[in-house]
Amino acid sequence: MGLLLGDCKEDGSGALVSRIWMAYPQIRTDRRKDRVESSPEQMARCCAHAERLSRETGVPTRVVGWYHSHPHITVLPSHVDVRTQAMYQMLDPGFAGLIFSVFNSDPVSKTGQIQLTAFQSVPAAGGGGALQSPMASGDFAGMDDALKAAIKASTASAQASAPDAMVRKEVPLVVAPGSSPTERSLHDYSVLHRVLDKEEKEAYTAAMKAVQGR
Repeated sequence: MGLLLGDCKEDGSGALVSRIWMAYPQIRTDRRKDRVESSPEQMARCCAHAERLSRETGVPTRVVGWYHSHPHITVLPSHVDVRTQAMYQMLDPGFAGLIFSVFNSDPVSKTGQIQLTAFQSVPAAGGGGALQSPMASGDFAGMDDALKAAIKASTASAQASAPDAMVRKEVPLVVAPGSSPTERSLHDYSVLHRVLDKEEKEAYTAAMKAVQGR
């Protein structure tokens, strides 16, 4: 899982179009197989990284989406994914989610396949759901930890009280060639391995502390 960096602008018709050129892998704060959770601190670090890239490259860059994988299961977002996406859209109305369905194979032909979908969350018909006024990602990055935690808890509580208020809306997705050195960089792949290594080490440390505390 991770966050997506790029830029989001309106096209000629007024619709929001995001161009994604970098992935920022995240450490999972919940390792259960049916959960995908990050932390406000990692969001803040990613926002700071986007601002640094903007300064260094001259290419406006910000957090425009998130991604995660669905190993061995359908590519469609779960109700948890839809609620998480709704929370992210509070930061930016153009925020989009990507899901990759991986490690799937046809039992007869033994051929594998990878599926990809892009989606947003919208109020369900008659559900009365509504997203709160969006905040800029820069505002979120500047908040202290207590305020970030309070916003996250408030959003989670509101969504939990009306779990069916939001539904997924598939959005068009186009894979385009990179047009800048930033987009053609392999930096994302090296970061991914470091993040996975750190996640495993943190899980090991937590498990050892639990054993020693018994």
